[in-house]
Order: sequence, then structure tokens, then C-alpha cells
Amino acid sequence: MTKIFISYRRSDVGGYAGRLCDRLNAHLGEDSIFMDVEDIHPGQDFVRAIDDTVAKCDYLLVLIGPRWLETLAQRSSSNEDFVHHEIVTGLTRNIQVIPVLVAGAKMPGIQQLPADLAELSRRQAIEIRDDRFDDDVARLIRLLEIALPKNSLQPASRSRLRVFAVLAVFMSILIAGIIFLASQRSPVPEINGTWLADMQKTGQQPYRISLTFVHEGRVIRGIVDYPTGNGVIQEGTVEGESLTFSTLHTPQFESEPAVIYFTGRIKEDGIYLTSTDDAGIATGIARKKLSE
Repeated sequence: MTKIFISYRRSDVGGYAGRLCDRLNAHLGEDSIFMDVEDIHPGQDFVRAIDDTVAKCDYLLVLIGPRWLETLAQRSSSNEDFVHHEIVTGLTRNIQVIPVLVAGAKMPGIQQLPADLAELSRRQAIEIRDDRFDDDVARLIRLLEIALPKNSLQPASRSRLRVFAVLAVFMSILIAGIIFLASQRSPVPEINGTWLADMQKTGQQPYRISLTFVHEGRVIRGIVDYPTGNGVIQEGTVEGESLTFSTLHTPQFESEPAVIYFTGRIKEDGIYLTSTDDAGIATGIARKKLSE
């Protein structure tokens, strides 16, 4: 079963963490949520318990309050900063780490974070405001529902995922065909670096995106910059000449997260991309950005 790990500092956002946990339990089920105080049994090794639990989680919610960064700096030389350890474990294991800003906190910049937490600054944050707590938590739940298995959701939640299920089946068939064809091809060129693509949907104006890839073996990591914001690459893979990945981001001026699925064929003259979202299908060719 999908689990969600809530990382927080009691002295900073303990009240928010408890309130959020109650909402998530009510909507997603009590077995889906892990909080250190309640779920680590007496006699357990705290660090080992964190490592074992985070390894089984699909999401790690990092609750960031007004004193989060200050406390992180104060404990930087300590080997007992469990919050630091939780986040590093989540980033290292490449699970979905989502910063959650509460009590008016701002997202830390990369210069303010230790080197092993630098990647956190590139994760899209979601804000939970005091005066819109219910609406903001509902938005967070909708974001989480996108990847939660069907049997872990309440009935009302399942209906909202049907369109994604249909899309996933279509994409799986398409990807399988692409992978088969790709297996017959020769080795592909290096794709590390930044690529620019002018994408276009039928009957609409073209728009430019920037794709930054980090390619290691069959895995792609990185980020896609859209005109409406950026999204971290998720579930990125390369098979022969074919690549697939998705991104999740909340477009500027919107409140709902957008999931965009990509497939691509890597050729000598560029990466031939197809993107699919709930607004349609776009195509374009990405070409390597020249070094400045």
C-alpha cells in the first residue's frame, strides 16, 4: 500500500503536522500516513526505523515553517537532526519529495541549504495558508491522488482518476511499441544537458519548453521549464532510442496540478517529442542548447 511520510519539526509546525495528518488519514486511510511520534515503537532504532519506513513510501511531505531553516542551521553539525536525515533519505531514494509551506514560510533557496539538501530547492512546493486551510489541503490531496493506487482511495477520489487510468493504458501501449522498435536500433547519442523544443497542439500557437536531462544508465532525471512554470521529471527512462517521462507542476495562476506525459525518439538531429495532458497532444523537436 502507498505510504506518505510526514517530515516536520515539533517546535516549528507540530500543530500543523497533526492537523494535516488527521485530514490525510480521513481521506486516504490511516494505513497510508506515517508520523514519527506515533509510528515508531519503543525500543526501535530511530534512524533505522526512518530509513526502513521512507524506503517503503511513495511521498515525503516536508513541512516547512518560519523556524525550519533557522533550526536546520543550528543543528547542521549534529548527527541527530532526524528531519535532515529524513529528507536526505527521501531524496537519495528518489521518492516524490514535496515541500509544504505553512504559517507563511517561504521556500529556502539553494544557497541556504546544505549540499545534500540542495535538490530540495528544485522541488515544487505547495503552500497551506491559515485562512484557506481546507482548500489548500484539498489541493494537496488531489495532487497525492494522482499516483495513489485505486484501493487506497475513498470512492469519491477514485472517480477523479478514471481519466488518468484511460490515459495511462493508452500511453503504456504506445510506449511498448516504441520500446520494441527502439530495441532494434543502434546506440543513441548523449542526451545530458539542456534542450529546447517548440511544441504545438493542433490549431494552437506554438510554445517553447526547456528540458534539462541528467542521464544515468536507463534513468532520466532533470526538470522541464514550461511557459507556466517548471516541473521535475518523474519516472524517466531510456530504452534504446526511446525515452519516456512525466512531470507534475501547478501552472502559474492555476490552483490544480497538471500532469504531462512525454514520449520521445532520439535522432541525430534532435529528440522528437510527443506530450499528452488533459488538454490534448502536442508535438515538437528538441535540439541541444548551444553552450554560451
